Amino acid sequence: MNGNKSQNIYDNDNGFIKALRKGVLLVACRVCGQVDRKNLQCHPKESAHLYDYEGTVDDDLICHLCFQPFVDPVDSKCGCTFCSICLQNYLLRFKYCPIDNQKIDWKYCHKASQALRRIIEKLLVVCPNIDYCEEVLPRHLLQTHLMTKCKGSVTYCSNASIGCEFQGPRSVLSNHLLDCPYKNKISDIAKEQIIPGKFCQIEIHRGNEDIGISIVGGCDTPLIFIKIQIVLIFYNIKHLIQINFRLKFFNI
Repeated sequence: MNGNKSQNIYDNDNGFIKALRKGVLLVACRVCGQVDRKNLQCHPKESAHLYDYEGTVDDDLICHLCFQPFVDPVDSKCGCTFCSICLQNYLLRFKYCPIDNQKIDWKYCHKASQALRRIIEKLLVVCPNIDYCEEVLPRHLLQTHLMTKCKGSVTYCSNASIGCEFQGPRSVLSNHLLDCPYKNKISDIAKEQIIPGKFCQIEIHRGNEDIGISIVGGCDTPLIFIKIQIVLIFYNIKHLIQINFRLKFFNI
């Protein structure tokens, strides 16, 4: 059985180019690279990740709720297997297994075996950014590919923090950086060279009082990490964490 083809953000009828021209923020899922066609945003959290599979997928690896290969599979007490998110959504409306009609209680469900998980993560998938990338790779490697290598992944300028609104495929980012109007407006912080092992002082300018930042580490102790409580909004850029995946969001 073939996984159904999902929509990628570069489909001609998906409005990608028009969205770029209008300055609409495109947010593809970090894991599977797919977006919701209607609003050009990441697919809803209550739906499973979508993949474009290469070749035929064995029917035994297909969820009977979404009819796609398992994503984060769980086993019910009656021995049936489903995608975790699919089963949770199903149990909001029904209480009986769609396969053998036995009653299902979520608290008695458990993760599927590691053997099954390894098999489905080795399934070959096609990169969703097909107009820019022809990569075919195991499913568990797709997220890293999208974040670091894919020429079609939507990227943002490294000068976004000081006002650049560029967004576009990674393949054109290098050309943009050559002509970026903000390339000569690097903040004083970036100009200061930090020498490993030497005490130094860093000033963090907070132009927006809505930002909440918690710095772990004092003037006499090493900086461990920085917690961002409220994420700054730059014009049409929703979250800093969509620009730099090394930033993490915490509820402080």
